[in-house]
Formats: sequence, structure tokens, C-alpha cells
Amino acid sequence: MDVLDLLRVAIQTEIATYELYHRGAQGATDEKLRAMFEQLAQEELKHRELLQNQYQLLAGDVILD
Repeated sequence: MDVLDLLRVAIQTEIATYELYHRGAQGATDEKLRAMFEQLAQEELKHRELLQNQYQLLAGDVILD
């Protein structure tokens, strides 16, 4: 497995984790819990963007979902 493969796996992990936190926020009845899940979901989007930028720098390519 090369670095680009690892980045692809990491990006997919960020997407899955974002979806988990997003669903948690949607299902939360407590406002503090909802806010925490929303914040975590937003962090995962930032991580995904950073990883995609690194992928593009190394591969000169764009990853489409």
C-alpha cells in the first residue's frame, strides 16, 4: 500500500466518521449533545479537506466521492 492508498483510506474514514457524528447530531435530543456532535462533524470535514489537499499535491488528481 502506497501513500496515496493510505490517503484514500483516511479520506473514506473521515467521510464515515462525519456521517456518524452528523447522524448523532440529528438524533440528539439534548442541545449540548447535539452541539457537540455538530462540532465533531465539522472537524471531520476539515480533516477530509486537509487530506484531499495532500492527495492532490501528491497525485495531481482530484478525488470524487
